[in-house]
Amino acid sequence: MRIGIVDHVSVSGGIIRYSTNLAKSLCEIDKSNEVTFFTTEKNFKSNRSLFESNQSRLKIKILKSTRKSNTGIFFADKILNRFFYKGSVIKRNDEIYQETKNFDLVYFTYPHASDFIKVKPPAFATFHDLNWKYLFGTPLYSKRDVEMIGSDIEKWLNGTRIIVSTPYVEKEIRRFYPQLNRSIEVIYLSNLAKKVTISKEMIQEVRARLGLPEKYILYPAHLMPHKNHNMLFSAFSRFKSSGESNKDYKLVLSGYGSDFFRYGKAIHRGLELSNVDDFDVLGLGYLTNEEVDVVIKSADLIISTSLQEAGSGPGLDAWVNGIPVILSNIGAHKDQLDYFKIECTLFDPMDIYDMSDKMDYAIKNLSILKRNSEAASVMLDRYSWDIVARKYMDYFVKSIANGD
Repeated sequence: MRIGIVDHVSVSGGIIRYSTNLAKSLCEIDKSNEVTFFTTEKNFKSNRSLFESNQSRLKIKILKSTRKSNTGIFFADKILNRFFYKGSVIKRNDEIYQETKNFDLVYFTYPHASDFIKVKPPAFATFHDLNWKYLFGTPLYSKRDVEMIGSDIEKWLNGTRIIVSTPYVEKEIRRFYPQLNRSIEVIYLSNLAKKVTISKEMIQEVRARLGLPEKYILYPAHLMPHKNHNMLFSAFSRFKSSGESNKDYKLVLSGYGSDFFRYGKAIHRGLELSNVDDFDVLGLGYLTNEEVDVVIKSADLIISTSLQEAGSGPGLDAWVNGIPVILSNIGAHKDQLDYFKIECTLFDPMDIYDMSDKMDYAIKNLSILKRNSEAASVMLDRYSWDIVARKYMDYFVKSIANGD
């Protein structure tokens, strides 16, 4: 089967990792599959290691309409895109239509953050969240983007076969679009980070290069409003003052924007700028895959305080490596725990007292949480990306055969 995977929105972190993992596994589970991964120049450059480590038969193709080689044309498109919205978008959509017209199916990895793209073959798409429906204190999208998504989301929902990664996202779609009378397929994702064995020398080198503290709690998440960093800073401030041994721990952040303050001090109101001589919050920014592996495996505890997700990437990456983890008690996290039968400590992400108390409990009971994560690792070993890819393939074939 000829499969065209379209990664046309500039993304990073979990989204690009899930899409490349899925694409590579679609190649591996059936040698007759011909899979082409269409991506933007920006995605390719910012995630080069993911693409260059490709050992599968996956074909990678950069969309010409996203290249910036012709400076004059690029800036002309930027002006058109700024004032009339379309510009290079029209060229991109037409290129995708032409490039994929002879494929057996087209799969969109992140559809709802762009205008609708019409293609000739049967189209499938994974809808990860409806974050643009919410205002988490600070805008997550521009006003123009919200208007664009709002005007085209129903075209995406009606023009593609819908896939989500947890029942929570299906409930969100049906709540906001009760008139939608179509089936929605739930396919859980596997872990994004690898279960790896890292040499002591590599760990020491990366730890020294990044300046990792001896003891730390890790929150791997982009600095975005729904990730709920400010409540975490307040809770961490309370956690540090709740016990003498807690003062030994620092909070480490990774992901885009997390190094806005390289060194910070957690206070009740949030985070204040500090320096290397007096800090308890360390911002690392966006990391390479190798750095991510070391930072995760070296953490004493991983936390996710998010208000809205399709699932917990930090949780999956912690569990597969047997690292203790605590999570916010949002719907998608609960779905994941139920599906994989994982024991995990949860907290209310809007309650800094509950959050700090659960951090305190976790640090005092790391051996219990580690056993839970090691048990989760065994469960996740049985749910590889090849299994995820087979579930996707089964749905592709069934849906096309039924003419859904």
